[in-house]
Amino acid sequence: MDNILPTRRRKARPERPPDAGTDGATERAIVATILESPSEALARPALGWLCACAPRSFSDGLCGLAAAEVHQQGPEANLISVIRALEGAEQIDEQGKRYLLALVTEGLPLALAEIDAQKLVERRRPEQLAQVLRESADQIEHVPTRTKEILAVTRETLDSLSDEGPGEPAAAAPLASLPDPREADPDELIQNRFLCRGATLLFVGRTGLGKSSFALQLAIAWATGRECFGFRPAGPLRSLIIQSENDPRDLAEMRAGIFDGLELPQADRTAAGEAVRVATIDDSTGVNFVRHRLAPLVERVKPDLLWLDPLLAYLGGDVSDQRTVSDFLRVHLAPVIHRARLGFVAVHHTPKPPREERNGTWATTDFAYAGAGSAELANFPRAVVCLEPTKTPGIFRLRLGKRGRRLGWREADGETPVYDRPVAHGHRGIWWREPDPGEEAESAARLAGGTGDLLALVPLDRPIGKEALLSTANTRKGLSQKRARGLLAELLDAGELFEWRVARKGTNPQRMISRHPQPPPALFQS
Repeated sequence: MDNILPTRRRKARPERPPDAGTDGATERAIVATILESPSEALARPALGWLCACAPRSFSDGLCGLAAAEVHQQGPEANLISVIRALEGAEQIDEQGKRYLLALVTEGLPLALAEIDAQKLVERRRPEQLAQVLRESADQIEHVPTRTKEILAVTRETLDSLSDEGPGEPAAAAPLASLPDPREADPDELIQNRFLCRGATLLFVGRTGLGKSSFALQLAIAWATGRECFGFRPAGPLRSLIIQSENDPRDLAEMRAGIFDGLELPQADRTAAGEAVRVATIDDSTGVNFVRHRLAPLVERVKPDLLWLDPLLAYLGGDVSDQRTVSDFLRVHLAPVIHRARLGFVAVHHTPKPPREERNGTWATTDFAYAGAGSAELANFPRAVVCLEPTKTPGIFRLRLGKRGRRLGWREADGETPVYDRPVAHGHRGIWWREPDPGEEAESAARLAGGTGDLLALVPLDRPIGKEALLSTANTRKGLSQKRARGLLAELLDAGELFEWRVARKGTNPQRMISRHPQPPPALFQS
């Protein structure tokens, strides 16, 4: 039996009967039951799995070959058809045929055989894991220069073996056992059950708008139990933000701008500083990222909310491929979310071309599909929120693409539901605010006067050289140098733009224009 190979091959027949032992007797009884009632056995989770993975799922080589043949033949298999097939493949001799024929006396009731099969799988798993580790150690000892590759393969094999085996039978709860919806939901994270533990919120926006700072502001406000732009937390929430695009000083500027913009007292700054954790991971994607980076972090931090910013940095495949997206979200990420009982917020980009090509005719529910890639990105989340620019620089609209009614946003009459609201960049620092009444109309009026043309040329996230700005205003907007300088002075006086001076060796400082005040020298490198 020791010479039976893990794949079916001609001439691969046993040389002797299997050794007696606990597993040997159990395997014989299991195979006897399978041969006696193949259709019922194949329908059972553990018995069916042993057959599907045979012969390697059995230590008794001949039992493994018989189970594999049952799997191949399906419910119509029987003892005679199995023996004939093995005989035709020259995988069994006369001694082997007598051995299988003798098994008919060892069958068990199907329920008992299923229980024994489940125990066999679990009993065999530690042996398989130990064998993989022994083989890995031997390989590293003989080829130390390939240690990294050997460990990577070993890790994948161990993960595969750990997950291997029959799945747990699905539970079916009676409808009468469901909770009373009038009772408070202990899993509620954002009020009115907009987001609950185990559920996902997709936050979508075009690149460069400030999605990262907006997400951080939500996390900071929710850490103190504060409402933020109509999103009301059920209580103070701990957040773990996994991101890949902002360096520590970027994050520090955002934190300072949000703390000051929200005018948080010191106690709340301290609380938010502890409750919001940030991890920068830029060297792992896909299933390896979920298993070896994300899951251990979640286990250590134990957050109420998990944020990925951006989702594309960790997907590890084509975002337009439904199988890739489903595998990442449903197979690998969802079990972590459910096991840890947390809410998940995915920060995601809109595709190109932008939605303006739809001529502004989108219905509210169309915004659920605003993110780039497969429609699975709209189907998997329980809630979708979109951040969109307006024609007025610095003012944006939040649109609720999915589950929006639960937030309870209303028109001025207090009754009519609305599914979008304006938000704006802060006047000083990096943060977000509610626009002042009439601000959007006033900005539109300024646009007509020309300042908007100049403001639109200043990037949202970085400064631009002053002379470069004036030159671009002439070539792209047709503004003369004198007119452009006058408009720039108006914007500087109004606090909508800021002039920076960046030191240069051996010459005068470079003058630059930004939408944000110049950070301290320690935070800015020319």
